[in-house]
Amino acid sequence: MSVSDRAQTTGQNDFVYTFGICDNVAAPPVCLTQQGEQRVGIGVFGKATPGWQTKKGEDWATTPAGQEPHCMYLGNPEVAPEWPLLSDKNPGMGVQITYTQGQHCTQKNPDGSKKRRALNVRFVCSKHDIFKKDEQVIDESAHCEYDITIESSYACPVECGFGSGGNMCNNHGICRYDTDAGRSRCFCNAGYAGGGCDQEATDDTPTYGPVLGLLIFVTITTVALIAGIVGLWRYMRNRTLNSEVTLSEAYGQLRNDFNSN
Repeated sequence: MSVSDRAQTTGQNDFVYTFGICDNVAAPPVCLTQQGEQRVGIGVFGKATPGWQTKKGEDWATTPAGQEPHCMYLGNPEVAPEWPLLSDKNPGMGVQITYTQGQHCTQKNPDGSKKRRALNVRFVCSKHDIFKKDEQVIDESAHCEYDITIESSYACPVECGFGSGGNMCNNHGICRYDTDAGRSRCFCNAGYAGGGCDQEATDDTPTYGPVLGLLIFVTITTVALIAGIVGLWRYMRNRTLNSEVTLSEAYGQLRNDFNSN
């Protein structure tokens, strides 16, 4: 598929990105010589890479003599892609494919070597069946690192299912990670149940209402009990102190009477 650079909408450039999903893409015509030979990445791999960066409307016919059309490869097909989760805390959010070791760019790494281009394709779990290609754009999140985010139900965990209607959670719930169960599942809207939220909830469907009410009652009772114990302790402490003061005064008075006699 081919998408545009987000900055293109502001007129800053006219980069076009051509890439495959879990597959390599043949080099665009501008990435070949006028004789059809590969001119980018020669000696490293064939004419297919995970992605390419070219410029819109640029070809050999419009390129001034002595120059070449813009072409950069994004990722090396001989380097296995990485598959990190979008979120370790929410594994059901989606997954990312990261292609590395692309063509060198001008920026350098801390060790002095030239930085190489990378392409990140992020798949976000969504209720949409198929993403709309015309709405996709690429962001350059860092120098020579290109990101594209694709929302699709195909990025959702298989545990969420698609229900009898063919949609994620049957459009009657959301797909999220259940930390208690340790897996992703459909959280159905009220009135729906089942692994794909495609069943009507019955009256005997478990709810959290009674449990929540019991927890609130226990909490209030516990707080009241603690407050009562603290109040009683303070009362007894004050009473003991008062008794000690009164007894001390009585002994003092008795000592005075004895001395006067």
